[in-house]
Parts: sequence; C-alpha cells; structure tokens
Amino acid sequence: MRFANAPSRARRIVRSGDTIVSTVRTYLKAVWFAEDVEDALICSTGFVVLTPGPGTVPKFVSYSVESNDFVDRLTAGSVGIAYPAVAESRFGSFHVCVPPLSEQIAIVRYLDHVDRRIRRYIQVKEQIITLLKEERQAVVSRAVTRGLDPGVSLKPSGVEWLGNVPRHWEVQRLKWSTTIIAGQSPPSANVIEYSGDSPFLQGNAEFGTISPLPRFTCRVPSKIAQVGDILLSVRAPVGAINIAEQEYGIGRGLCAIRPNRNLLRVFAYYTLGVAKVGLDRASTGSTYDAISVGDVEGLPFPLPPISEQIAIACYLDETTAGIDSDIAYARQQIGLLQEYRTRLVADVVTGKLDVRGATAKLPVEE
Repeated sequence: MRFANAPSRARRIVRSGDTIVSTVRTYLKAVWFAEDVEDALICSTGFVVLTPGPGTVPKFVSYSVESNDFVDRLTAGSVGIAYPAVAESRFGSFHVCVPPLSEQIAIVRYLDHVDRRIRRYIQVKEQIITLLKEERQAVVSRAVTRGLDPGVSLKPSGVEWLGNVPRHWEVQRLKWSTTIIAGQSPPSANVIEYSGDSPFLQGNAEFGTISPLPRFTCRVPSKIAQVGDILLSVRAPVGAINIAEQEYGIGRGLCAIRPNRNLLRVFAYYTLGVAKVGLDRASTGSTYDAISVGDVEGLPFPLPPISEQIAIACYLDETTAGIDSDIAYARQQIGLLQEYRTRLVADVVTGKLDVRGATAKLPVEE
C-alpha cells in the first residue's frame, strides 16, 4: 500500500534500525526493534517511531525504552482509564542515559548474547509445557470418553469427537443435564455506576480480566454466575473454561453452566475441556471465532452412571495433579528467566552494571 493511500491512523513510516513503542497501555511494554527490514513499513499512529541519531547504536535505543525505569515513567505520564496513553510530545521529553558509542556497542553485544540464551531456555521450557499439556489432554480424553475399564464393551456415539463410548453410557445434549446461563454485557460502555455487589467478568474464562472498576448501572440477576458454576468462553478463544470461585456478573463472551443432579460438576469440567473440538467446529465469525449459547446447549455429551463419574473424576484429579505441578514449575522457571532479563536490561542500560569487561570475554557470535 502506498503511503498516500494509507488510512489516516496508519501514518508512521518505519525503517530498518528504528524502534517502535506503543503509546497506549505502555505498561505492556509493546516495543519492537526493526532489525534487517528491507522495505519501509507503515504502522499505526498509536506508536511512536524512534529513529537513532548520529553517534547512537540503533538497538541501544530499543533496550533503553524497554527498561523498567523508562516504562515506569511512561506509565506515570499516561492519561486515561480504559486506554491510558502518553502523548507523543510527552514521550519525547523523557531523559535517558547515553553512554559513549564504544560502551553502547558493548552493552548491545552483551545484552544480545544474554537475550539469545534466555530465549533458547524459554523455548525449551515452552516445548516441555506443550508436551505436558498434550499428555494431560490424552489422559483426560480417554477417561471421559472410554471410562476406566479397558475391557468394557463399546458402541458408536455418532459424534466425531467422542468416537466410541461404553455401551451402557448415554449420550445426550448438554442442555438436558445442565442449566446454561448466557452472559449479558452492560447496556452502555459509558456507564460508570454498578448497583450489584458481584465483580463483573469480561472476556473469556481463561482468564480474562476481572475489571478493576466493576461499576455498571444495571444488574440482571439471571446473568449472575454462582460459586461452582463452570464458566465457558463463547468468543475467541472459544472453549476456555474455569470454575467460578465466587459470584460473578458475566458478559456476553461467557456463559455459566450449572450441572443438574445426574451430572457431576468435576466430570462435566473435565469433559468440556475435551469437547472444545466440537465447540470449535461450531464457531463462526470473520473477525473472531464465536459460538452461540444454542451451540453449547446442543453439544452432545457423554453421561455415565453417577458412580462412574465420581470414579473418573477422582482418577483424573490424582493423575493430572502431577502433570499440572510440572506445568506450573516450568511456567515459574519461564517467569524467573523473564524477570532476570528485565532486571538485567534495566541495570545495564542505566550503568548500574558495567559489562565492558564481560563483553570482551564473550565468544565470537554464531
């Protein structure tokens, strides 16, 4: 697209060596260094484009503006509640440390070296998490669709994602064994007062944000999720689930599923995690995926005798606990690595940590 034809909100030209920084919600650290970009790019006016001046190492600029010290000042200078933003003129008024060119080169080389190693470590941990999730999903899927008896006689369920199920199980629409409550968003995005006592849950159940200012003008009692209800996301990402640990008002992106007496809540929770395949196939939408509450109500659902549901739930609680612990530990390690990188960048670009000696000892780059 030629610049002259670009929308008015896309008027920032980006070239190789530039750094772009989002001026909206700066605490998210949306910083990107345009490295080895062959063609000029155009980005939104919601970004500031930083072009390094003479005597400045381009990537040093990028490391400087992603440091905690700089981001904290940007955030403090932002204005607004829903979309806090910092003005471009305000952005340009902040001061940064500028060491001599030789030291900038050393800083960038050192941080690049450490950053590559950290990214490799994180990639390995993410691969481990992916494998653990696949293992967990396989264990849960077999238990909720086949039961715990390997020698049980099976029958076709007539549902692709379910496959064959034990002959003595029922398969029925989810609506026959649950009460399903569709979420409803407030009537206006501009209202600022909420008469209810329950926090309002927007987004998806995994684990969309509970607004820090849950104050809206109206409360619809039928759109309240109770403690123990299964929260299901019906908008992208479709099929994210959680269990309500307190009473929530729920928006249109969610529905609450309340099992009846013939369906154990924990069994339903595990099974809905597997049923995501069926929900994905029902999703529609050009901008983002979405399903209707009718799709949820019509979802074919396995229904073993309640005694088997209890046995399956106990088995899965015990079996998945170790896997969940391993996933949590891997995520904790990723968090520590990211925290270490953040602190290191801040200390190095502000001169708190002198890396000139360490840089001289680094191996030749691969």
